[in-house]
Amino acid sequence: ITVARRMVTLKSIKKILSDKRKYDDIWVTLHAVNADDLAQLSDTVRRVQPAHPARQYLRKEAKYEREMSTLSRTGTADKAASRGGRSHRSGRGVAAVTGLESPLRLVKRPWGRHASQPAPAGGAETVASAVDVDAPISSLDQLFAQAAGLEPLYRCKVLDWALSSRGRFPAWVDGELEFKPWEELLHEGRTADVKWPALKSSQRAIQKSLRSYTGDVSQLLDLCRNQIVFAEVAELTACLQTILADEEVMVLR
Repeated sequence: ITVARRMVTLKSIKKILSDKRKYDDIWVTLHAVNADDLAQLSDTVRRVQPAHPARQYLRKEAKYEREMSTLSRTGTADKAASRGGRSHRSGRGVAAVTGLESPLRLVKRPWGRHASQPAPAGGAETVASAVDVDAPISSLDQLFAQAAGLEPLYRCKVLDWALSSRGRFPAWVDGELEFKPWEELLHEGRTADVKWPALKSSQRAIQKSLRSYTGDVSQLLDLCRNQIVFAEVAELTACLQTILADEEVMVLR
């Protein structure tokens, strides 16, 4: 078995050697023409400082153990009083607009405890923009639900980034796919011609989690994905700088 596997590996390497030579030749030319732009791109990448490993985590919980009548020190007493001292609870992983500096601040949910019911004496709320690195997500169903909800929001972000850097997307032109600048597609009213990537299939997600991550679904980071293509290195660098400056996203890798 070992010998057969070795032979398959050698045959595979031999088949891709010609492609590797072409790839290396392109990089030599690219570096010779765009040395300064590549240096700037490299510097931009080095400035990325991940806050935590790139995995799928549950949100942090902020515990509370007091009745709503004791919330006067949180800055939400007036709002709580106007609602008759009522609130809602939620599970982990659900979006919440509550800050780390105010762990007792409660937010209204689209489902759950009805407003006419009294809030419990104790419980927890998830904290926005804060993940629990000790609690990786273990449910593939949860990841797909989150990806489905995120996809339209993420696409809007990608389009904004592309518009600021002359990014391109694959679009159908006379029956063939060509990479066209988003600005040009907008101007010509041809946004419907773009071929957008779909969510990763459940079959492929299961396959990848088992083969590459020994069943750890928290390492699946591309259920919801997209791409921007650039004609110049300077455009790529400009886009990356725009992403890093975006306060609504966090770059982890």
